Amino acid sequence: MAGNKSIASHHEVRRLPVSFDRDGSEISVAVHTIKGSRPGPTLSVFGPQHGDEWFTVRALYEVVRDLIGEDLAGTVNIVPVSNPPALRDGTRVTQVSADEPDMNRAWGGSNTWIANQLTSVLTSEVVAGSDVLVDLHLGPWGSAFGAVCHGNDFADDALNARSRQLCHAFGYPVVGALNVTGAFPGPRSLAGFAGATLGIPTVLVEIGGGGFSEEVTTAWISTIVRGVRNLAIAMGILDGEPVLPQRVLTYTTTRRVNPRIGGLLIPARSGRQLGDEVRAGELLGTVVCPQTYVERERLTSPCDGWLLYTAVSYLLRPGDWAFGVIDADGAHWSTHE
Repeated sequence: MAGNKSIASHHEVRRLPVSFDRDGSEISVAVHTIKGSRPGPTLSVFGPQHGDEWFTVRALYEVVRDLIGEDLAGTVNIVPVSNPPALRDGTRVTQVSADEPDMNRAWGGSNTWIANQLTSVLTSEVVAGSDVLVDLHLGPWGSAFGAVCHGNDFADDALNARSRQLCHAFGYPVVGALNVTGAFPGPRSLAGFAGATLGIPTVLVEIGGGGFSEEVTTAWISTIVRGVRNLAIAMGILDGEPVLPQRVLTYTTTRRVNPRIGGLLIPARSGRQLGDEVRAGELLGTVVCPQTYVERERLTSPCDGWLLYTAVSYLLRPGDWAFGVIDADGAHWSTHE
């Protein structure tokens, strides 16, 4: 996998044992560790906690390929699949019978559901020894997201500032400043737990999704690879100059435009891009009955702003991902920090 790069770093893949399922199969998590020849900080990157966000696995394959053989000052850990049971089942949640089925709402707990055990092992073996975390969340099949976010409501102002700095260093032109402990995704998400409990900043990456053209997919993957490299440069793990956008849209509020009624989603306009400007009341898509083609719901933008989530035509259930809009109220463009 190293290509033509000089071998200046050591690549190791290890499996972290977690538990055994009821059929006797082992539950474990693989971790790629790329250790440099010189001492330095540790960056840890986490793939899907939600099993339907499988596109992340492909993106991290390219991240590993990009970093192997580089002359690193420090260490990069990459967890391609944070939640193997959910990926196996293709589901967002880990264990439907559990009180805490969503892994990204189960960090820091003491229960023994599968999600709790996964977070416990990853905390002790990866998170606790890290200086910076990257948590990747991409759209499941048929939908795509386009933002990089950071926590903005930690009690430690220095942690808020560091989180914001790292988020901008990733180099994506859309940045969300979120109340991760007080609102979404909450204090027991990876970002909320790592920041509030361990004082470790997290960059939340939500770029791309499955079911789109190869050209678009390749561009999203390249953006993620470049973003991880930018972070490594900002941390002093890699030498070089980061690739940054000329201006950045920073937002605090988003509005989901997901259906209340299931059916076939028909986007109102083909070729709509993430980040496109939209107006309040603009039609984004229509949900029709897949049998009669009777229109059941019209999905319109609730405000002026920019497209944060988008979707292709696919069969969806109530609440599934369709569209999302960055509210222009409180959002602003600026030159890159």
